[in-house]
Amino acid sequence: MNMKDDNGMPRVVAAITVDDCLLGGKPEDIACLMKKVGKYFKISTENVLERHLGVDFKFLRDDKNEIYLEATMEKKVYDIVKFFEDVTGKM
Repeated sequence: MNMKDDNGMPRVVAAITVDDCLLGGKPEDIACLMKKVGKYFKISTENVLERHLGVDFKFLRDDKNEIYLEATMEKKVYDIVKFFEDVTGKM
């Protein structure tokens, strides 16, 4: 598989951290890459992005029916406030 399309653009983009990876691209291109990488590494997958690096994602549609992502960190905010209150006493 050529990892670039006819215009020289990448077929799959990746955000990689120490123990996590987020891939974007056409499903068939991601599947092909995962198959190749899976020959060398143990891979666990989740089909739909819900959480990555503490950020919660929701797939939504706008008034033109275009898909967009809403990204929030409500759990992280809650955890920070709770830690602060536990350490300093509730305010």
